[in-house]
Amino acid sequence: MDEIPEEFRFAASPEEDPLPEAPRMSTAVIFIVVLILAVAFASFAASIGAPWFFIIFAFVAPFLWVANILIRRGAEEDRRAEAQRAADEERERLKEEVAQSVKETMKGTIKVRCRYCGGLNGEHDEKCESCGAPL
Repeated sequence: MDEIPEEFRFAASPEEDPLPEAPRMSTAVIFIVVLILAVAFASFAASIGAPWFFIIFAFVAPFLWVANILIRRGAEEDRRAEAQRAADEERERLKEEVAQSVKETMKGTIKVRCRYCGGLNGEHDEKCESCGAPL
């Protein structure tokens, strides 16, 4: 079979393309940065004479921020995986649809030549359309 024409190739449309991967810091780097921020915030709060609950909040807040980032990262990865799965399913459905269409189109185009008169007849014809001889 010849090569598939460009317009029938299965390429994802721009709205189906997954978003480009953003550069990400490793979890270890994020943890170290947050630990430094937490100690710095707590030290600052203690140095200005803040109440103990504010010092605890200043220490815990950066960790809550990181938890938020990690949860959002996981949700984004899930969304990307779901979008990729949907695109793959759509691509497979289109391939099957085109294959079925090609089979149906090819079914009607097969011709059999009559051995008596040489006329072309349909694949499932029992008698020649030109001379009436059995095929």
